[in-house]
Amino acid sequence: MRSIAVAALCGTLLLLVGSCVEDNKLTQKLLTSGIIEGAPEGRWDYVKVVFYSYINGNKSVLNYRMVDVTNKRDVNYNGMGPDGQWFTADDNILSYSKYHLQVIKSVYKLSAQEFYDDPGPDGQWFTEDDRIYMKYLATYDAAGNRIQDYFLERGADMAINTADDPKSYSDFSYDAGGNWLIGQHSYFDGITTSYSCDKVTYDANGNATFIDSYVAGSDKKCFTGDDKQSGYSMYIYNSSNDATWDMYYTGSGVDTLWHSVDDTGAGYTENTYDAQGFHSIQDYKLTGLDMKPNTVDDKLFTRTNYTNDSTGKHMSLVSNYPGADKQYGTADDQIRLEATYGNW
Repeated sequence: MRSIAVAALCGTLLLLVGSCVEDNKLTQKLLTSGIIEGAPEGRWDYVKVVFYSYINGNKSVLNYRMVDVTNKRDVNYNGMGPDGQWFTADDNILSYSKYHLQVIKSVYKLSAQEFYDDPGPDGQWFTEDDRIYMKYLATYDAAGNRIQDYFLERGADMAINTADDPKSYSDFSYDAGGNWLIGQHSYFDGITTSYSCDKVTYDANGNATFIDSYVAGSDKKCFTGDDKQSGYSMYIYNSSNDATWDMYYTGSGVDTLWHSVDDTGAGYTENTYDAQGFHSIQDYKLTGLDMKPNTVDDKLFTRTNYTNDSTGKHMSLVSNYPGADKQYGTADDQIRLEATYGNW
C-alpha cells in the first residue's frame, strides 16, 4: 500500500496542514517543514523545491528551497545573486531553518528546529548572530509516537523568548497500535489563550475516516459539554486501502448537523493510482457556489503529477495550473512547482 499525504504538506507543498494519511495510519506532520520521518540509513523527502511564475506566458523561477544535508539546513532562496544565474552559490537567501534529529527504535525523528529570517548585524547568513523568528520542539514516547509539539514565535518586541511571544502546545494520545486518537491544542497570541481539539475515527481496516475539530468552551477543556465543533476532515479509500479522496468541511449546512449531506467546504483532494497501484496524480479541486464536493460547478485548481521508482516511492513531482484557456492538458498549462525527492 502506498503512503499518501493528505491535502498539501506531503502532497503539493502548501505547508499549512498538520496531518497525513500514511501507511494506513494518521500521523501528524510538522506544520512548517517538509521533513518526514525515515530510517537511519537515509531520510526520504523533498530535497529541492522550485516555484515558478508566468509573465505574458513566459515561465521564470520565482523562488526555491533546498535541503543542505551536511549542515542540516532547509534554505529558502528568493533571488539571483550578482552572477545573474539561479541555483548558484551567490543566490539571495530569504530565510532558513536548522533541524535536529534523534533516533528512537532505529528511526530518525525530528526533535527540534529553529527558523531564521535575518542575517543579524554582521550581514552574513549561517553565523552566530542570525535572528530566530520561531522555534519548534517535539517530545516522543518510548514507542516513537510524538506526544507533544511546541512552537514559539517572535513577538512584537522582535526578540525571542520574551513575554509577548505567541506560543502553542499540542498534546497527542494514541491507541495500542500507534494510531493517533486525540489532539489537544492551546495557542497564546501574546495576549489571550485559545484552546481546541481533534478526535480521529477509524474504520474496520484501521484507516482514518474522520478527524473532527472542536473549539473548547469557557471551561478551556476538550470534549466537555460546552465545546463547539469547527469542522471535520473526511477520507475515502479504495479496496487497497489507499486514500483516494479527502475534504475538510467547515459548515454544518441548513440542518446545522455535522456529518450530514448538506455539510459544506471550500475544497478537496482526489488521488489517482496507476496500474501498479502507485500514487501518480493528486488533484486539488475547489467547490463551487454550492460549497459541496463532486458537483458540476467544482473547479480543478491544481494538478500534481508524480514520478515513482520501481517500488512506488516518489522520485519527483510537477504541479500544474491551467493556462489562459482554463483547461488542463492543453499547451498553455503552467508548471508552478517542481520538487525532487532524495535520501538525506
